[in-house]
Order: sequence, then structure tokens, then C-alpha cells
Amino acid sequence: DKNVVAVTAPMREALADALKPLTGAASGPVQVLVNSYTDDSGTPLLNEQISELRARLVADAIRDAGLADAVTVEARGWADAAPLVPNDTDENRKMNRRVEVILRR
Repeated sequence: DKNVVAVTAPMREALADALKPLTGAASGPVQVLVNSYTDDSGTPLLNEQISELRARLVADAIRDAGLADAVTVEARGWADAAPLVPNDTDENRKMNRRVEVILRR
């Protein structure tokens, strides 16, 4: 949703499932990058704040999943800097409001 900045229980479950290979003993250092984006509605300051807060909340949920010590988590809010599609319809704006989790070994 447009201004939602919560990590719901289903989101936490999906994160936990996706991160299972990284819990316990790791086979080497892993970097988890959490990038959050908004659409272009709202002010630049509001979009920056929302994207940063979303990224931090998801990063915190990832840290709470019991990852191995060799896993580092970084969060970054990008506001409306990288739209997937033009922000010209409600459906497109919805697609641009997202959080991406990237794993690097």
C-alpha cells in the first residue's frame, strides 16, 4: 500500500522461508541488501522517509530471523529513484512501491 511501513506476519514468514539457507552455520560471508522504493506521489522528503523506514523494518525482520554470524544486512531507501514502470497509472505506481532483497556471497 501507498504509505504502509509495516512488516506483516505473512511477510515475516516469507522472509524466514527465503532465508533458511542462511540460518545456522554459513558457508562463508553473505551480504543481504535491502532496497526500498516508492512511487512518485508525495513529496521527495516523504518518499525518502517512507522508503528508508520500510528498508529498515525489513532489514530488522531479516536480522530477527536468526541468521548466521557471517551474514551482514544493509538497508537503503531509494524513494522514487528507480521506477520499474512509468508512474502514470495507479497499477504502475503500485508496482513501483516495493522492497527488494538481494543476497551476495
